Amino acid sequence: MEIHFPHSLGLLYSAFTYYAGYGIVVAKKNMASMAWLSKWSAKHTLGSLTVLVLTIAVLEFSLSVASSTSKTVRVLLSPGLVDPSLPDPVLGLRLNPDVPDHDEAGFRNASALKSADLVALGDSQTYGIGVAREQAWPQQLSALSGQSTYNMGVPGYGPVHELVLMRRATTLRPHWVIEAFYSGNDLYDAYNMVYTRHQVSDLRSTDQAILSAIEKAETESSLDQTIDRLFQVYIGAFDFDNHQRSATGMRQYLSEHSKLWGLLRATRRVVTKNSNGALPADSTWSQQVSRAQRSNGLWELFERGSVRTVLVPEYRLSALKMEDPRIHEGLRTSIEALTRMASIAQDTDARFTIVLIPTKELVFYDTFGGGGNGALLAVAQLAQEEQKMWNELKKELHLRGISYIDTLPALRESLSAGESPYPIGADGHPTAQGHKVIAATVWSAIAATEQRSQHTP
Repeated sequence: MEIHFPHSLGLLYSAFTYYAGYGIVVAKKNMASMAWLSKWSAKHTLGSLTVLVLTIAVLEFSLSVASSTSKTVRVLLSPGLVDPSLPDPVLGLRLNPDVPDHDEAGFRNASALKSADLVALGDSQTYGIGVAREQAWPQQLSALSGQSTYNMGVPGYGPVHELVLMRRATTLRPHWVIEAFYSGNDLYDAYNMVYTRHQVSDLRSTDQAILSAIEKAETESSLDQTIDRLFQVYIGAFDFDNHQRSATGMRQYLSEHSKLWGLLRATRRVVTKNSNGALPADSTWSQQVSRAQRSNGLWELFERGSVRTVLVPEYRLSALKMEDPRIHEGLRTSIEALTRMASIAQDTDARFTIVLIPTKELVFYDTFGGGGNGALLAVAQLAQEEQKMWNELKKELHLRGISYIDTLPALRESLSAGESPYPIGADGHPTAQGHKVIAATVWSAIAATEQRSQHTP
């Protein structure tokens, strides 16, 4: 007898029920393709459940195998966003290799290199927060120069962290090690690493007057707590959604253990993201204005023609007050760390230079000046303190024979030309345009140095 299986889902059903011995509805010429529904029975129901369970089991097994062999799939099916960092006993944190954007060593590169012409060290300004991996300035530097470049930038790091990483950087046998120094938080990060986390303790001052001044300042006001409070405002934590629901019961169990549930969740994320689309510039700016009104004056709006942004001078000033003994000690500690890095580079026949990256606030102030604009008038004190820091740092680097590359003029020029190197929100990280400017400035300086070396007897 010839058996005609129904098509589509019926085929899957019929195949399994026939194999299980439940019998099959024989098609007649005058019978509709779904006539088997009229003869539904208990054993057909059991067959359907068998098909469903087996199908789910096969999918779960397949997704589990794929998840175990591919970090991209593993992250895609995870219950939530994978933590980009992992705890580290010395550095505090290190980047998580399971993040798709990270290489096997945990840095933000397509792959972990065994050697590189250029190695970049730094914090989130080097890592490339807010831009695609290939838009970060180390990757743009590689494309511009044609030389292999390895990005070792890690958000939250400072000069002392990078000193710890320096030996690892030199194992790549680079021609150049490029240390990116960011004025926005590197002084605090250096102080915090040595005095709060008690790492690289030989960088700690032995001057009792300095130690007493630091202790007195901490007694009056905790620097960590002050910066943490202002950081919450910087990221807009004054405007959060209290209506998020937390999964419970069976939903929570499936979320944590089911790969198929993870696939459905990932699909929903993509559909939701694609359906939202990009907001018009005016709408985005309106949102910034609305949020600034809830910031208690800590978000300063700036608008000059087509150039718009949000400045956060009070937050930046908390890590740049040079009269604060802790911040000034952070500068001294940074200079000592940079000096040691230069020495390590020299010992391994690598050239060493420091890229000076200013705050967004200084770039705007240096470009447009006070000019009666309320936002820039509020930035004036920050600009004064930051310039004071830069002058002292440049003087010390010059005395120690350490080269540096100042990116402020190029960032200012880009802003003046109407190509803002920063986003319109409070975020102080450069846009892809800002990273492009930094990469071009770095390569111009390095190429000029190498050309001079070739003509030096």
